[in-house]
Order: sequence, then structure tokens, then C-alpha cells
Amino acid sequence: MAKRKNDAPVEDPVTDVQLPDDPEAIGNDAAPGLVPAGATFDAKGVAEIIRALRGDGGLKGYDPDTLGEVIGKAVAQGINSTNRRKVTAGEYRLRGHSPFHPKPQKDTPVLRRQTWQNGVWCNPTTLTDDEIALLNQITHSGRYIGDEGTRRLVEVIVRTDGSEEAVEIRFNVSTPDSQLELKGYVRNFADMLRQIVAEQKLEDAEAAEQEAAIRETRARIRARTSASA
Repeated sequence: MAKRKNDAPVEDPVTDVQLPDDPEAIGNDAAPGLVPAGATFDAKGVAEIIRALRGDGGLKGYDPDTLGEVIGKAVAQGINSTNRRKVTAGEYRLRGHSPFHPKPQKDTPVLRRQTWQNGVWCNPTTLTDDEIALLNQITHSGRYIGDEGTRRLVEVIVRTDGSEEAVEIRFNVSTPDSQLELKGYVRNFADMLRQIVAEQKLEDAEAAEQEAAIRETRARIRARTSASA
């Protein structure tokens, strides 16, 4: 029967594979999944595979057990190559462990007191390092932020909670007008704390001066009393 002009030759997916002229020069990945019985999976073994494919025997002589073992090893190697290495405790302490705490653990500030913001507990894991450092510097209660001599917008309460101190920070944001008013004085929570701490430092310095003056006055009174006695 004559072959029609438009008939295209049918390619054999196995016999038409283009194999290199020098089997010894190829790597281990040249013939994945085809391992003749007794062949080791290295360059020499792959060369044996290619020689077997070139022979008349086709795929004869391939050991399914060896083939399964090689496929299993290849899959395990691929999984292991994509798995992330476990971080040791020492490595964890030396690197930043969240976007909120980018410093090593030894340099990360620790919140010393339970803190509440408008009745909501402040979770140290979501507070930034800057916010924690500022909260630790708050020393006493008071009202802050706003026009001097008029209404103050932020209230700070330092109280005893059992045997420990706790800090409450309250401000009104219940209406759009109150939110806009507060936004006119502070950019964010860290900026609010920074202003509170700065003002408290001035108050603490003034209180220390007053306490020193009181002690000096008392000392003078005691000296006079002793002299007259």
C-alpha cells in the first residue's frame, strides 16, 4: 500500500529520544525514573541506562523495586530541599522575632506593668519597642495633651492591681469630632506616650525640687529647735 503524501511519520516516544553520544558525560538527571537492575544511580549507572535504551532489549531488565527506591529517595530529597531549617533557641534570641520587635531578644524591652488603653489590655507582642520603653517611663497619674489651662484630652491612671502596679490610659474617641480633636495633638499612640513622658519628667523634676525645699526647711527648723533647747 502506497504511503500517502500528507502522512507524517509517527514518532516513538521512547525509541525517538535523543540520547547523548557520550553516555559517560551526562549527569544523574539524564534518565530520571529508569534504573536497570543492579545499576547504581550515579553517572556510571545513568550511562548503563542509556546503553540499555540503545539496545534491542528496550526496557527489559528494569527492576521495579530499584525503580521505586530511587523515586522514593528523589521525592524525599526534593521535600527536604524545600523544608525550612528549624531555628535553635539561641538563634531565635539573636534575631528580631516580629515586625513589632525587630531587635534581638536581649535588646527587646519588656513591659513591666499591665497596661490598659480605653479598657482594652495592651498586648506586649503587638506593642512596638518604642511604645513599651515609653510606657515603662510613666511614673504617676495625671491629665495631659491639650491646651494649657483648659481641657486636657488624655488621662493617665497609675494604680495598684493586687500586689502590682497597673497603668490605664484613657481618651475620648467616641465621636468623629473627638477623634479629630485628639488627632490635632497626636499622630499615633507612640507620639501620645512621648508627650506624656516628656511632661511627666518636668513634673517629676518640679516635685523633686519641692521635696528638696521641704527637707531643707525641716532641717532648719530642727536646727533652731536644738539651738534654743
